[in-house]
Amino acid sequence: MVEKIICLPLLVMPVFILPDGIARLTVFSPLDLKLVSIASQEQGFVILPEIDKQHCIDTTLVNWGSWVEIIDFDYNSTNQLVIKVKCKSLVNIHAVGEGEFKLNFASVSLLEHWPRIMPDPEIKELGRLLKTAFNHNEQFNELYTTKKLEDANWVISRWLELLPLDKEDKSIFINKSTYKEAKAFIQDIICK
Repeated sequence: MVEKIICLPLLVMPVFILPDGIARLTVFSPLDLKLVSIASQEQGFVILPEIDKQHCIDTTLVNWGSWVEIIDFDYNSTNQLVIKVKCKSLVNIHAVGEGEFKLNFASVSLLEHWPRIMPDPEIKELGRLLKTAFNHNEQFNELYTTKKLEDANWVISRWLELLPLDKEDKSIFINKSTYKEAKAFIQDIICK
């Protein structure tokens, strides 16, 4: 089977977001505003997670990203654009180049994340604790109007996004075979 390669705008951001995850981003540079304009008319864009204070694009450090679509936008009190994005998929980044308006574009292919997990009784407790975390974190809670607290993938993904860990540590869990390790990692932190 041949990988389908697509070209998408690319933005380096200090954001870690997994499939079905939602994030709020403040956009203020003219270049980023142009990227948002293009992405809103096209297929979205790729967020390359900023790793270890990396402000430039270096795919030798991280060669994956989160393919997001814009689901809402508003302006904050200082009149900066604030967009809400939702992750459609993780992607492998094959090449990065400069396109029109000096924007970065990436040639990407889909990166399979965790397979659908059958109902898991251990997720009920992690889901209950996640609901409590949502109730104590207003900003995180308002991002998610629908919460899938019995969906194993959704619960583990949201915990990974929420926990204040280095993105390098979280990045260990992007591959499709890492669900069990991610779950054990979350249980080790949360259930002690």
